[in-house]
Amino acid sequence: MIRRAASLLALGALAACSSGEETQPPKGDPIECALGAGAEFVPVCIYDYRETDNQIVVWHPDGGFRRFNVLPGGAGVTSADGAEDVIQGLMGGMLEVTVGDDRYRLPTKPVQ
Repeated sequence: MIRRAASLLALGALAACSSGEETQPPKGDPIECALGAGAEFVPVCIYDYRETDNQIVVWHPDGGFRRFNVLPGGAGVTSADGAEDVIQGLMGGMLEVTVGDDRYRLPTKPVQ
């Protein structure tokens, strides 16, 4: 009985640690994104410019994310993990970036 209680207590402590870390919302500003093939743009992604790394992290509502390196002089972005090609172009004052089936509308100047 004591062994079972100790196991449950340890499992509960482990779950509390990991759930606390996962439930914290990312810091940043909302941006429009279209996640998945055929999706429409909605302002549900979070944009986080990290000046120290000169990177942009875009957080998805499900906790997933994409990282982009900002090119010198703000000439666009590249994929930080290099897994998929980045297609980009200016659309109405925003940088529209496509990676796989996902599309993002990024500010043309990093939000700080």
